Amino acid sequence: MKKFLTVIFSVAMVIAFANFVSAAVPNLQFGGNLYFRLEDGAGNDIRNTSKLDFYKLEVSTQRRFGANGMAYIGLEAHSGTNGRWQIQKYGYDYIFSSKLGAAVLYEVDGIPLSDGELGSNWDWLRVGAFNQKNILNLNGRPFKGTNVHCYLEPEKMEYLLKGEYSTGALRVGAGYSNVEAIVNNDRYFNIYGELSLRKNSRIYVDYLSDGQFLIDTSVTLDPVTLAVLYSNENKTQYGYEVFAADTMDFSVAYALSGRTAVTGGLVYDAVDAGIGHVYGEYGFGQNYAGVDYNLPDAEFELYGGYALDGVNTLQGAYNLTTGAWKLVMAIELW
Repeated sequence: MKKFLTVIFSVAMVIAFANFVSAAVPNLQFGGNLYFRLEDGAGNDIRNTSKLDFYKLEVSTQRRFGANGMAYIGLEAHSGTNGRWQIQKYGYDYIFSSKLGAAVLYEVDGIPLSDGELGSNWDWLRVGAFNQKNILNLNGRPFKGTNVHCYLEPEKMEYLLKGEYSTGALRVGAGYSNVEAIVNNDRYFNIYGELSLRKNSRIYVDYLSDGQFLIDTSVTLDPVTLAVLYSNENKTQYGYEVFAADTMDFSVAYALSGRTAVTGGLVYDAVDAGIGHVYGEYGFGQNYAGVDYNLPDAEFELYGGYALDGVNTLQGAYNLTTGAWKLVMAIELW
């Protein structure tokens, strides 16, 4: 409990500082992740693994030069730098026309390979290039719905090409690079596509050149929604697995009203060629309660979530077979 109170106090101090400074500095941004977790895996040993997982303070400024030019710089202090300020980004943008622009820039985190999920944010996996390097960028919009970029590092003549085409129902994109670091990891190419045939329905497919792929599909035929999620890549959050590789999550939801629904589903394990989990869930507003049965281990688990403030949800689970339990809440502070 002492550790958790220390975390809460640290967050409160940073929030107070951010609010004080932002009154005088309009372009100050503050953010972070607070992770609260209590668990008992053995039935008699409570562990508190709560932590301030990440915090960030960012100050940036920009100046325009006429109608077409703009220069900017951004500084950051965050948990990864132990609170020390560093230059996070800077650059100069110039717009030649509504269809063509150019820039010279520097980004500590580099440039994502693409704007697809595997290339940017699956498992917090950010496949990128040009970390902490000065690069050139030529960007264009040759026709409506299209956005293309060419990034070039002139010293090694390494490049990254990516683009996306988007309409009301269709979104397709790709990224390709010859940057040595990501070529060595066999992650030099990514292609993705999303098709929305009707409201609240979509088919999303994503493929990365190292063999990772993702299929995320949902179809709503009121009052029923069918959903399928499959990937051969793990997804974790705060060090805990939230989706296992080579499994398919299939669910059917029936809307009882605008705020309530019942859902039934199963998780198929493609490696063991069998059903791993069967679950049922009742959702009411932003809250939910459910039961999960783990077939291989023959374990029942009750779980649920309660929206405390309309944004953050307190989640809990209790294993009826082993007696293990957990209480979790992840708070995004920006």
